[in-house]
Amino acid sequence: TPSYVKSFPANDGWGNPFHMFADQAWGATTAAQTYGVQSYGKDGKVDNMTGGSTTNFDCDILFTNGSFVQYPEGVQQQ
Repeated sequence: TPSYVKSFPANDGWGNPFHMFADQAWGATTAAQTYGVQSYGKDGKVDNMTGGSTTNFDCDILFTNGSFVQYPEGVQQQ
């Protein structure tokens, strides 16, 4: 049973699908030790990760194992 989100949305704020991964198959009896949720950002394209904050909203957003690896911050830059 989910602890923080009862029903996770299929799409990010830009309408693009989230991408999820874990070190165990979905529905496995063994709990996953590593997981991640990724948004490909506003443009919906895979980008190279630089890590940390970015003001380019086309950059990917990655949350894994309880922490953001890359995330948007501040005012969007064009």
